[in-house]
Amino acid sequence: MASGQPLLVDTVTDVLRLAPASGRVFTNRYGRAWTAPDSRAPLEEDALSRALAMLDEEIARRLPDPGELIVDPDVLDVALPLSGKAVAPGLVYDGERFDEAAEAFFGYITRDAAQKGRPFEPRTVRMKSDLRGSGRVALPLVFLRGDDGGWRVKWLHLYLKGHPGFNQVEGNRVTASLLVRSIVERDHLRVRYLVDLLRARASSAEHTTYSGLEAPADLPRGARVYTPGTLHELIPA
Repeated sequence: MASGQPLLVDTVTDVLRLAPASGRVFTNRYGRAWTAPDSRAPLEEDALSRALAMLDEEIARRLPDPGELIVDPDVLDVALPLSGKAVAPGLVYDGERFDEAAEAFFGYITRDAAQKGRPFEPRTVRMKSDLRGSGRVALPLVFLRGDDGGWRVKWLHLYLKGHPGFNQVEGNRVTASLLVRSIVERDHLRVRYLVDLLRARASSAEHTTYSGLEAPADLPRGARVYTPGTLHELIPA
């Protein structure tokens, strides 16, 4: 019997088949990737809907009873870590490959107009992640602007060959731009999906399950806590 992780991967794959893709991306065990046009015939929507319903039912069956479920709305749009890799804290860099550096990580800060030009302040760091690829040029994330004018971030974790002084997609092979586009256009299963299934299983059991960006200090003793660093524990077996 398949574990919960491939079932979730099947779910997002089926969802993606509801819309045409700009291309297909294939990777090998060394992290090398290549792209090809998506020449697959579209699947019937009814068949996909039935498959998704069966996957939802099986995944829900494997989820635990959350008891009282408390969810921070800010965590609902966080992608589920189906690859088994989560954001980790981690620059010693002199042109070597990132996996040869003693320590390498990337992060970004947010500041308002009054803070512009001020020295680095760790409290303004919003996210960081290790850089551990085999290339010398990293494209860790992309900033996307929505139709509503708001900004969001999507992690890429792409490592390209090339010269460290020129971090641009255009300077690499055409497959690099296809890789970025395929990642940007690809949607992911988010925490919201499992939360909806958990709510359907919630009972009056005397325990609490919490999911959020950070764990509040006033949770009941023994509460199950799922934050971005432990979301992988929420993936059903």
